[in-house]
Amino acid sequence: LPPSSPPATGAAPPPLPFAPIPTSEGKDAAAKRRDTRNEFIARMRGARHEILRGWLESALFYIGLQWLAPLPDGRGFMRANLRRDVPRPVTNRFKAILDAIDAPLSRLEPALTCVPGSDKDDDRMTADLGIKVLDYVSQQVELDRFKGQLSKMLVIFNNAYGHLGLDPSGGGVIRVPQWRCAECGAMQSASVAAEKHGTCPDCQGILRPSQDGAETVNPGALFLEAVTPFEAWVDYAIPRMEDQPIVMIRRLRPRKWAEATWPEHGQAIQNLPSCSSTSDLGMTFLQSLIRLAPGGAPTQGGIGFGAPVRWQESIIDDILYIKPCTDYPDGLYMRMLGDELEVEVLPLGQVAHDGTKEDHGAPFIPVVHYGYDDIPGSHVHTGPADHLKDLQRQRNRREAAIELYFQRMANGVWLIPEGTDVQTPTGEEGWVMRYSPLGAGGAKPERMEGSRLPSSFVEWLQFTDKQMEDLAGTYDLFRGNKPPNVSSGYAMQILTERAQARFAHVYGNYEVSHARLGTYLFLLFRNHAPDTIYFKIKGEESRWTVLAIQRADLRGGIDFRVEAGSARPRTTLEKKASVEQAVQQQLIDLQDPDVRLQLLHLYGIPELMPSAQADDEQVAREHATYLQWAGAMTDPATGQPIQGTPEEMMLPVLVDALLDNHAFHLMRHRKFMLSQEFLQ
Repeated sequence: LPPSSPPATGAAPPPLPFAPIPTSEGKDAAAKRRDTRNEFIARMRGARHEILRGWLESALFYIGLQWLAPLPDGRGFMRANLRRDVPRPVTNRFKAILDAIDAPLSRLEPALTCVPGSDKDDDRMTADLGIKVLDYVSQQVELDRFKGQLSKMLVIFNNAYGHLGLDPSGGGVIRVPQWRCAECGAMQSASVAAEKHGTCPDCQGILRPSQDGAETVNPGALFLEAVTPFEAWVDYAIPRMEDQPIVMIRRLRPRKWAEATWPEHGQAIQNLPSCSSTSDLGMTFLQSLIRLAPGGAPTQGGIGFGAPVRWQESIIDDILYIKPCTDYPDGLYMRMLGDELEVEVLPLGQVAHDGTKEDHGAPFIPVVHYGYDDIPGSHVHTGPADHLKDLQRQRNRREAAIELYFQRMANGVWLIPEGTDVQTPTGEEGWVMRYSPLGAGGAKPERMEGSRLPSSFVEWLQFTDKQMEDLAGTYDLFRGNKPPNVSSGYAMQILTERAQARFAHVYGNYEVSHARLGTYLFLLFRNHAPDTIYFKIKGEESRWTVLAIQRADLRGGIDFRVEAGSARPRTTLEKKASVEQAVQQQLIDLQDPDVRLQLLHLYGIPELMPSAQADDEQVAREHATYLQWAGAMTDPATGQPIQGTPEEMMLPVLVDALLDNHAFHLMRHRKFMLSQEFLQ
């Protein structure tokens, strides 16, 4: 993005889009911050042990490692110590059911509405632009990728977190002009000019923008990342995420990555000691999952999943958020490597607040919690992953019993009388058995067939599968299967709503968290956005037009609200059933060619109306011709029409009385005239 226009002579230069890291206030202040962090870690560490262990077990079950036994110290798991002849079958119904739940969760699209905080003009203007800004930011932070990662965490751990912020090293690079002193001619950077308010630090002269030199500045970019519960440190006794006074995000980082990110601390980073699993149990569990592959070989030497290890050339990266309190009146944002090195220290209000650049608001912690099913009074949520593990264990034991049955009882055996002098049967094709009937009183060898598998084994497996489906609520329609003896679209719609009623609490929690995420995205963007932003909006027939928004228009107070029930996924089958119901109630005019064409598009067969399809394409061509003509007849500097001869001002689109479908054209033209690109 180009830099903002230079200020008038003598005026202060515009502020930079990022805030510099202040120098440390002294050893006492740094020691106080480290003590606060260490006290928080010591207070939360005991409560995390059993909770993290349950999440690790769910993840191991998901990747197919289900024959587990706890480690002696209780910190993790190892392979079950069974005899070698005992089979360990795994038919991973656990994963299949969680994937069936994850499929609709990853497609949730809650309908957000931006409402003004009051009836002031600033609030109403900001509300009008809020959804457009949110669409733009969603593309920048790759919201779709985030939702895919989030849904998988949600079904496995029942808890997930979204972490937002400004990455100073992200985004594009811009060139900012340097400033020249009118008195001594010295060149100063834009950051120095901003710090000195347009005054030369050498001679106190006036600094003015210069065209001779420029410095490269990275304005940063917003980021949104999905954080696992292993990496998030919160107080589990506080149910609402917005009420958490302290939140910490802990990551394991390669030492080389840290040196490249903070080169000014390169020597100190090299001297940091390597981390061990005793530093953080969550990192130990997460690294165990990263190293494991589905169906991997059993661990050797008694070392299990979550056992103590040492991470060579890796260090802990902590991001600590503290809300304003007695010790930190402005809040605190601190990033620390290891246990000693502070690389970023800022007041929390300088990172995230609900005001504007000119009028700062209340600080907030930019972390959003997504949960599956609430436990009253607890921050931790529960879900099917917690309840399916026991049934999956039962199923595995039944399958192991079936395999043992075939090994011991279902195989045929030979009865060979004593004294017949028969060699042991080899089972080879064409093998001839020779025996002597004299030594056994005339008895001859005979084969005894093995016993058949009792039907109770199969019935028990089917019973367990049904229990798991009932517990998770994944019925035929939820898995995408058509129920037997049901053909009516209205009946299938009723069954779908009943099936999804089991997930109303999940969709409700998702909607509330998504509204909070949208609010945080907008506030962070407003605080760090340039003066003017440009982005493309999609119009008719995939045409794109550029829309410009001034940051000054985003200073109003707004709130993002979510339409209740909008997150419930709607399949194509449900849409078709809704159309069927609307036709029966005569809510749709099937004589309207535009409606009929849209219905054919819904069913994927628009070629059945070739004439309407041709009219639709012709209307799109007329609109494209009109937009091209309007752009040529408009002065780009003033935005006003160019005055010309009447012939030049004539519209290029003409009505063809013989060929045009007038009703169809009128309807499509009217819809186009109500669009944003026509208003442009």
